[in-house]
Amino acid sequence: MSQDLRAVSKFPHFKVFTANTNATEILLPSQCSKVTIGSQASPLFVGQNDCTDGDAMPSDKMFVPSNNSIEIKIGGGNSRATSVFIAAQSGTASVAVVL
Repeated sequence: MSQDLRAVSKFPHFKVFTANTNATEILLPSQCSKVTIGSQASPLFVGQNDCTDGDAMPSDKMFVPSNNSIEIKIGGGNSRATSVFIAAQSGTASVAVVL
């Protein structure tokens, strides 16, 4: 299930949710220029291209080891992504997102 953060208007903004091995779409507010994603206990996958909320993660994705995070700069103008996708590498994961 997607996490809709489009209404967020104050930054930084912190969100923690549980993800499984299928892609969870994080819908980003238009003012967001960076997103940081990580999990203290579980390795994650992060993707964008060819991802669909609720589907398996495609082969083109980035891994994030447990107890680590990845900071992603969001493009601007016509190249701006409106969302990113996150999945646990196995089982479920408590995911922390910072906008």
